[in-house]
Amino acid sequence: MAMFGSYGGYWWLDSTDDTVVANALLILIARVINMLNHQMESQGEKFKEEGGFREKPLGIRHEVMATHEDAPTCPERDASMRKHTARSGKNPGQPFWGCSKYPACSGLRPYDEKPAENR
Repeated sequence: MAMFGSYGGYWWLDSTDDTVVANALLILIARVINMLNHQMESQGEKFKEEGGFREKPLGIRHEVMATHEDAPTCPERDASMRKHTARSGKNPGQPFWGCSKYPACSGLRPYDEKPAENR
């Protein structure tokens, strides 16, 4: 039996003994499965930390909205505010500022077209 076969150094794939080839393939398959399991675990940890495909754009969008250049700071927390539009209540359809830390903070401010200088 040659040390190196047509498979680039894997002489056991050229073996005439089917048992040797089958066992070698089972070992290769087990290694691939092990490698894929480790990859899935690391991807799962990364997903827990950073979020998935849908969460990332939403997180970036929230960051951009929270850093609106005219956004005032929350009266209850030292956090920026985001512009929202009331869907119901006394002023449906009217814009207002809501705390970017909602629902942990429910700070609100009225929306002015020209923001005050010292908010």
